[in-house]
Amino acid sequence: MEIFFIVLICAIVFYIISEFFGRSKHIGKGWTFALLITSFIFGIIALIASPSAHKEPTKGNKNHQIFGWISIVFGAISIFTLNPLSIGLIVLGFYLIELSKNKIINKNPKFYFDSNPIQKHSKSIKYLNSNAKNDSNYLNDFHYYIIENDKPSEPLSYEELKNKKISEGNFVWRKGLDKWIMAKDLEELSQIIIYQPPPFKTNFENSENSPKFDITIEEEEITYKIKNKLYKIEEIEYQFMMGNYILNKKDTVELDNGQVKEIIDLPAFKTVLSYFPPKLDL
Repeated sequence: MEIFFIVLICAIVFYIISEFFGRSKHIGKGWTFALLITSFIFGIIALIASPSAHKEPTKGNKNHQIFGWISIVFGAISIFTLNPLSIGLIVLGFYLIELSKNKIINKNPKFYFDSNPIQKHSKSIKYLNSNAKNDSNYLNDFHYYIIENDKPSEPLSYEELKNKKISEGNFVWRKGLDKWIMAKDLEELSQIIIYQPPPFKTNFENSENSPKFDITIEEEEITYKIKNKLYKIEEIEYQFMMGNYILNKKDTVELDNGQVKEIIDLPAFKTVLSYFPPKLDL
């Protein structure tokens, strides 16, 4: 009975390690738990060696496959000698073979200890889809949903989504995403998004024949100071998307050049302002 409780406690500890650390790396929760439960040493080494899901996964090669088969063979032989590492060697072998095929990619990561979840959330989404835009089979596996008239649309294939002519600010969701995100943050959609040109203003001052052009600065690059914290516009939009109204419609924000402006006077806040109800005309 005592052995049973020891095994149960170890399994719970291994599951916690897999959830909190494995899910933040490309090894994922499943492989982490499988390796830890069969061989703690192999599991810890594989977990440490696996890159973060924010980065590129390990590129497998022929050596991984060779060592994988060697591990399986030694594991099978060790079964007859009752070696406690036998099952661990076999599981490690299958892990290395999958690694050689570049299949150890965590498509559903979760980061519990990120210091800047907004920025890293965006990076992880863009990375996980960096190879998807050229893989038609991968794209056909998904159905997409977009927000139309403040409601989720019917499920759309990639080709149907292309015909919708969505813009950068359209919210999109598909299987594998934890939340609704903007189309511009899903790199597989970069080829079908209708991008908006930057603001362009023409002045005809003190000139009779040739116009004088004044191109405005793209406001998305500006930093805004809110409650003594600096945000970029996409970070503010993300906060609102998560339900965190960090400012009111009549608030002012301080720009990185020291100017103070109301958000209604800043074109970059168009998406943020859409979260507030329109003015009621009586």
